[in-house]
Amino acid sequence: MNVFKPHYRWNTEQGKLILMTNDLTPKANQDVIPDWMRAKSTGAKIGNLGADDIKPPQIKLLQASSPETAEQPNAKAGCFWLAGLNIDLGPEVIGTPIILKRTYVIWNPTKSSESKVPLAVASDAIHWDVPNQTFEVRYPNNPTVYTWKIGKTVIGSGLDQFGSSRPEDRRSTPAASLTFQILWAFRLPDGRPQLGVVTLSRSGLKPARELFAMSQGRGIDHYFQRYRMCAVRIKRGEGEYYFSYRFLSDGLVQDEAECDTYKAMYERFLSAGFGGEFRDEDEDEPAPTKAGAREFAPVNVDDDIQF
Repeated sequence: MNVFKPHYRWNTEQGKLILMTNDLTPKANQDVIPDWMRAKSTGAKIGNLGADDIKPPQIKLLQASSPETAEQPNAKAGCFWLAGLNIDLGPEVIGTPIILKRTYVIWNPTKSSESKVPLAVASDAIHWDVPNQTFEVRYPNNPTVYTWKIGKTVIGSGLDQFGSSRPEDRRSTPAASLTFQILWAFRLPDGRPQLGVVTLSRSGLKPARELFAMSQGRGIDHYFQRYRMCAVRIKRGEGEYYFSYRFLSDGLVQDEAECDTYKAMYERFLSAGFGGEFRDEDEDEPAPTKAGAREFAPVNVDDDIQF
C-alpha cells in the first residue's frame, strides 16, 4: 500500500511553490509496536466502559443447519466462523483463554424468531437480571402450555434442574441452560491478533469443563497457556452426526510481550467484564448433518467421540 508524501517544486513562471501530487512512497509497517512505546504504555482505559460496551465478535462452530452455511459461499459445517467479520477460521483455532463468564439463560423452546432472544438471563449465574417473571411456553408439535416462574435466584427457581422444562418428564432438559462464554485470544489466518467469544452450552459443557480442568492442572496461569479448539463429529444416528468441541493442549505462549498483553487483558476484563450475544445451541443443531453434506473434515482428532 502506498501513501501520499507531500512534495513541492518552485515554479519560476508563477513565482511560487507548486504542490506535486505524483510522488508516492511505500508505507511503513505501522502495526509494529516500538520498544519505547511499549515501555510507556500503562494499560490506561479509554473510559468507564462496562460489559455492554465491550463486545468482541462471536466464534461459532457451524452446523449443517447454521444460516451461514446457506448464506456465505465459504462457510461449511464443521468449521469455526468469526461472526460479524465473516471470516472462515477452519476446523480448528489455536489460541489462549483470557477469561470466562458463567451464566444461566432461558430460551423460548419454539423455533420462531422470538427464540433467538433469551427470555431471561442470570449474568452472574446466581441472580436473575430481571427477577420475578413468568413465562408460558410451548414446544413444537406439543399442545401443552408450560409455565416457567423465576424468582430472584436461579437455585430458587429450580429451573436449572433436569425435569424443570417439562415436569411430566424427569429426564427433560433444564429450562435454564448453563452457559460458559470464553474470551479467546487467537490469530486470524493472515496472522493478525484477534479476540473472539466462544459460547458453550448443552453439548459444549463437557468439553468446556475438560478445558478448565486442563488449565487448572498445569501449574501456571491460564493466560500463559495455549490450546487447540477443534471441531469433532458426534454421532447421532446411522449416517448422521453433528459437530461439537474438543480442546487439546498446544503448549505455552512463548513470547514474553504476548504474555504481558494477555495478562493485561485478563486484568482489564476481570474488572470491566465483556459483552457477547447469547446463542441458543438448538438454533444451530435442530437437524444433524448427513454424510456427504458440505463440510470441513475435523483434523487430527478422533471422530465419533461420545459424550
